[in-house]
Amino acid sequence: MIWPFKKKDKFIKSTGRAVTEYNKLRASVGMAPASDDDYCEAVAWVVVYDLLAPEVADECKCLPVDERGLFMMVYATYLSWLAMKVVESKFPPESWGRISLMLQREFSKQSWYRPEIMKRLLDSMVEYPPIGKRTGRHFNISLGPWPDAVMATNLAGFKLENSTNIKFILYIVIMSGKIVETIAKMAPAG
Repeated sequence: MIWPFKKKDKFIKSTGRAVTEYNKLRASVGMAPASDDDYCEAVAWVVVYDLLAPEVADECKCLPVDERGLFMMVYATYLSWLAMKVVESKFPPESWGRISLMLQREFSKQSWYRPEIMKRLLDSMVEYPPIGKRTGRHFNISLGPWPDAVMATNLAGFKLENSTNIKFILYIVIMSGKIVETIAKMAPAG
């Protein structure tokens, strides 16, 4: 297989690197590395780290200016939904509430952030999960979760076109698995 990215390992390792970068940031302000008590903050950091990835910015730049804000909200909502699914299954019950508040605080710093729109997007993704289910009359294939996230967006009453950038679609497929794995490893013992 011809790998569509410049450096195959770069993307696979980047979510794990998010935890390392998070600990470096903590060290830069005199804090100890994250402990089990800091798991909510660490999960939020993983989501924000991927939201700010160059691959996401590159895809956003390819869109018409008037669609970029919605694209970023959809991607942020997809990452939140993905994190929520892991957190709800592996973390203590109050965890998602704490994490979602941290994410909202970070998202609110962005010019594209509209809380009422993101709530509608999340409600739609909960109702129509972007799981990348294999469908097809003849081939039973999946393009991953992004087309499902776009479908949920359109069902919520917004208009976003599906990406035709196979590199970005594959990036989401690869990173979604790594994000799930990384967040699951952060779950507190107990």
